[in-house]
Amino acid sequence: MNADAIIIKKRKEKIKMTYNIKKEKEVIFTLFNRYENLILNSQKYVIFSFPEECKIKNLLRLAEEINKNAYQYPKDKLCRWIGYIHGVLFTYNSFDSDIIKSIFLFDNSLTYENIIEKSKKIENLLKFSENFKYCSGISLSYKEKENILNLISDTYEGFDKGYYSSIYQHQVLGYIQGIMACFSIINVKEERDYTRPLLHSYHEEKIKSF
Repeated sequence: MNADAIIIKKRKEKIKMTYNIKKEKEVIFTLFNRYENLILNSQKYVIFSFPEECKIKNLLRLAEEINKNAYQYPKDKLCRWIGYIHGVLFTYNSFDSDIIKSIFLFDNSLTYENIIEKSKKIENLLKFSENFKYCSGISLSYKEKENILNLISDTYEGFDKGYYSSIYQHQVLGYIQGIMACFSIINVKEERDYTRPLLHSYHEEKIKSF
C-alpha cells in the first residue's frame, strides 16, 4: 500500500470513528424544520434571475471538487453537495428527466467510490451544458411546493423510524437547499454561515471547507 492509499485509509477510518450519530439526528431535524417553515412562509414563487451559486459554472466547481478531493471531506457533506446540484438542475427543468433520475436517485447507502462515480457523471453532464441558457419566469406551483413539503416530512419520518439512513437525509437536505436557493428563499452565503456550525458540530474533527 503506497503512502497516498494509507492516508486515504486513515482518513476514512477517522471520519467513521469520530461521528456523533445522535447529534447529527438533532441537526437534521433542526434543518428540516427550518426549511419547512421557510417554504411555508415564503412569498417567492418566481425566478427572475438565477443566483450565481445556482449557475452551471458553480455547480461544475462543486462536482470537480468532489472528483479531486472527495476523501478530504466526510460523506455527509459530499451528499449535500450532490443533492444541491440535483435540486438546482431539477429547478431548471431543462434536462432530460431520465438522465437526472439515473444520476441523482436518492441512495440509502453510498461509499466514497459511489459518490465519486456520481460526481463524474454530473461533471460530464455539466460540461456539455456550458452554453446553457437560463430561463426567467420559472415558477414554483402550489403542487410542487406541496411535494417538497411532503418530501421533508416523509424523509424525516423515515429517518426517525430507521427506514432511511443519514446519507439519504443529507442528499435530501442538499436537494431542498438547491431548490430554495434558486427561488432566493435562502441566500447561499448566509445559509452556509448559519448551517456550517451545526453541520460540523457532530464531527469531532475539524471539517474542511470549500
